[in-house]
Amino acid sequence: MISYSQNFEDVLLARMFQGQSNGFYIDVGAWDPTRHSVTRHFYDQGWAGVNIEPVQRQFQLFVDERPRDQNLNLAVADFGGRVRFYECNELTSLSTANEAQAEELRRSGYNVVDYEVPVVTLEEVIADCGDRIIDFLKIDVEGFEAAVLRGVDLKRRRPRVLVIEATLPSVKIEDWDEADSIRNWDDWEPAVLAADYELAGYDGLSRFYLRKEDAHLRKRLFLPPCVHDGFELAEVHEVKRTHQVLLKEREDVLNANRRLEDELRAVESDRAEKARVLERIERELVELKSSQLALTKEREDVLDVNERLASELRAVDEDRTAKAFNLESLAAEISALGEIRQQLLDERENVLNINQSLENQLRSVEADQTSKADVIARLARQITESAGAQQLLTEERDNLLNANARLESELRAVSADRTEKGVTIERLVGEVAELKTDRQALVEARDNALKATQRLEADLAAVEADRAEKSQVINRLKIDLERASVENAIQSQKLVAKDHVLELAALRELKGKAVLRGFADLQLRRKHNPPGYGDYIPSEASGGGLHVAIDALEIVFGVSGGVETYMKMLTSALLEGGRRVTLICLPDQVPPLRRLFGARVSYFVMRRSLAVGLAIDVPKRLFGHSRRLSAATSMATFSRLQEDIGVDVLHSPVQIFSLLDFRIPSVLNLHDLQHLHFPENFRPTDIEARNRLYSLSASLADAIVVSSDFVRDDLITQMQVPPAKVFTVPVTWDPRVVAGLGTFSVQDAASRYKLPPTYVVYPAQFWSHKNHARLVQALRIVRDKRPNVDLKLVFTGYRGHSGWPAVRATIEKLGLGSHVICLDHVPVDHLAAIYKGALYCVVPSTFEASSYPIIEAQVLGVPAMCSNVTSLPELMQGGAGLLFDPFDVEDIAAKMLRWLDYPDDRRAHAQRALAKASEDHGIQKYVTGLAEAYDYARRDRSGRGNSRAAAVPG
Repeated sequence: MISYSQNFEDVLLARMFQGQSNGFYIDVGAWDPTRHSVTRHFYDQGWAGVNIEPVQRQFQLFVDERPRDQNLNLAVADFGGRVRFYECNELTSLSTANEAQAEELRRSGYNVVDYEVPVVTLEEVIADCGDRIIDFLKIDVEGFEAAVLRGVDLKRRRPRVLVIEATLPSVKIEDWDEADSIRNWDDWEPAVLAADYELAGYDGLSRFYLRKEDAHLRKRLFLPPCVHDGFELAEVHEVKRTHQVLLKEREDVLNANRRLEDELRAVESDRAEKARVLERIERELVELKSSQLALTKEREDVLDVNERLASELRAVDEDRTAKAFNLESLAAEISALGEIRQQLLDERENVLNINQSLENQLRSVEADQTSKADVIARLARQITESAGAQQLLTEERDNLLNANARLESELRAVSADRTEKGVTIERLVGEVAELKTDRQALVEARDNALKATQRLEADLAAVEADRAEKSQVINRLKIDLERASVENAIQSQKLVAKDHVLELAALRELKGKAVLRGFADLQLRRKHNPPGYGDYIPSEASGGGLHVAIDALEIVFGVSGGVETYMKMLTSALLEGGRRVTLICLPDQVPPLRRLFGARVSYFVMRRSLAVGLAIDVPKRLFGHSRRLSAATSMATFSRLQEDIGVDVLHSPVQIFSLLDFRIPSVLNLHDLQHLHFPENFRPTDIEARNRLYSLSASLADAIVVSSDFVRDDLITQMQVPPAKVFTVPVTWDPRVVAGLGTFSVQDAASRYKLPPTYVVYPAQFWSHKNHARLVQALRIVRDKRPNVDLKLVFTGYRGHSGWPAVRATIEKLGLGSHVICLDHVPVDHLAAIYKGALYCVVPSTFEASSYPIIEAQVLGVPAMCSNVTSLPELMQGGAGLLFDPFDVEDIAAKMLRWLDYPDDRRAHAQRALAKASEDHGIQKYVTGLAEAYDYARRDRSGRGNSRAAAVPG
């Protein structure tokens, strides 16, 4: 057998249940489905049972690997409800509900995060198992064992074997004379023994107890694990398996080398044979040339003889004619000549007809040549005009620069004129002062000065107006010039980047093929093999249609949040629209993707190299260090997606392309530029990386899809992306959300998650910009102003993100611990029931590209209110919901109170929102928007390809 447990507990249990092919177990504090697992061996033998694990990410491992078991994401104690749980981030196996143990971990330097989790008693868990016999019960809860055991009546519930961790957590024996210093069973063992259980063994970590009715089996646990058990460590088994894989791969490489050597020898032999044939052909060619020279000489001799014979024949004919000349012959000859003349006339007529026909054909040919010459001339003019267009743009730019210089010169002249007129005014004022002695003269001078001043002020106002107008023109021209320069620079960088990527891909391909250069026969004999960098799993769906590859390599399920939701929605929509879909993924992504889409889509699984596989697997098995395979550590490439699997368009839904060596039309989802608006939420290195990667991916993309006009304007303004390539395609809803009501009702949600009768819901991950803390503050105000309404707040989302500590501190500070319910990760088919059970949905986020919670609430007919910033007001147009200032807690509370007091207003907004969401966010409209982006990307790529081909000589 293979032993997976930490201290060979599964070996002793396998000895206890020898020969038993079926059984049932309960594992409290299961932690991992394989590593240090006491139950893994029995599961592999066909057993089943219950696994209880409160840490969300560890629980998800059981969901993925133990489908036959019942897996519970909760804690166990001597009471029901909720309990404060302490998760150790560095080593989740030390996570506990024991506060004292958690403080000890913190003092030891561990990072411990606490939050509430559901809790039940062991009595409830066993009751749900029915009348099944429990073969063994294992409890490992890091110092919380006493509370777990107090929650079950062992005289009534009789597991055959109890395996209970009985030592202080993470404490080692330093002095073997003081081995009892780590004992931890004094608080709970008396109760176990009093329930008619007997101590059957202690292995230094756990204590084994048998019920008295099985006491005769105690001798099976007498010996510690030994050679008679015939077991092997899981780590050793894995190393052996890896060794066998290495040997197999080594043998495959050797066979391939031998095969290549045989083929090379065959090619060399063929090459030598062809060299011998070529040498023989060259000799024959020399002989043929010699024969040709001899034949040429003979031909010249024959021609000379023929010429001499012809000359003699002419002399004979002349002599014959002179001797045969007489009247009779002349008459006969005249008659013959008449007939010949008639024949010649007939032939002349035929020749004339033929000439006429040839002349007509010649005119037709000349007309066709003239037409083609016109076409060629027109094309030449177009080429000349195209070449001159660039010259015109250059001249226009020079003209603009000259105009700017001329306008600046005029401005300097205006300024000089203004100074001169100021001097004139001063001189006039001096003259008025000198004429004060004469009152009449003073009045006239004053009137003249006033008139002159008014005239000058009018002139000055006109000059200022003209100056302002010219300044606006200059600024507008400068902006247009800068924008044109930036756009030209972006397009140039984009073409340079793509050409560089294509050159690298071509170079890599040429290097790979260099060995076979000149081996034409060998290439013909080779068969096409699957690509060496990935495994292609085709779908079972039939039919054609556009083939879209979705880049899912950067998605981490349960952590990526909105990007993960968008990828699922995108895939479902494309399938609904009749497109062929291939998901480009990593091996650990295949199980969750298959649960979502089954065989309706194809999968292209990037393969990892052997060295990378060892670097990932061995540390995980031996030391518990977990490292995820990524695009960077796999053998991934996008350079041959079209050639190998026939992809038409590459679509990345995650802001960037995982790899940049693609050569097919590409579409990118850029969801937002939040790091430019709220840099305080990001580290400087993150901002730098986002700027670089977003800019590079945007320049390489043939089309960009955004979810709102706000994001589209942001990209055009902040990143100078050409407007023509940015498409606003409002998101649609995930059909599984709405379909979930068919299998999971509002009553099911209330029972499963212990939801209160009156609550509002906010489904979002705990990031800082999601603004949970201000919503909690608003709840405090609402509850104070409406003490007769027991309104509570329900959050969904993973609490391991950076925003959770501030939210937890706000909840504790305001005394709302029992009024704010955190459900953590909720399955997508449970969301609709949670929405429908709420009074309304509140989204106080300070930054969103769009909002799935709002759209999902609207399509379910649930009222929704949200912030009045970024893209969110677009979702509330036409009275579809209420808007508030997300930075003003009083405003948030006022809107919550309004819908608390006026239910009719709440329902009216929900009805308008349902109609708007159905029209703006329907799946067909979404698919149509994607189709426009795909068509543009393919046209754009085709146009650039043709222009590039025309520019290459030859």
